[in-house]
Amino acid sequence: MKKVVEGKLYDTEVAEEICYYSYGYSGDFRYCSEVLYKSPNGQFFIEYDGGPYSKYSEAGGPQKVYGSSGIKLVSEDEAQSFVEENGSAEDYIKAFGEPEKG
Repeated sequence: MKKVVEGKLYDTEVAEEICYYSYGYSGDFRYCSEVLYKSPNGQFFIEYDGGPYSKYSEAGGPQKVYGSSGIKLVSEDEAQSFVEENGSAEDYIKAFGEPEKG
């Protein structure tokens, strides 16, 4: 997917995929898919796709709700939280380097 956000082109074909989250099947009303990427310039972004009852629903008029898909920018802190919740230790290291040992 390609999308221009804030005057810059974000392309999932050239960005590095870090990790993903998926819930349900694409035909489900509550379906949600999120893939975290890092652009060649270091900006993190999420490619999303969601059904009409997901967090990506959009109003389509009175009593009408639709699913949506797109790209949204996320901060480094948001990207770290996303990887901690949905990715592996290897995903974290790939994106942010070796963390301090606990």
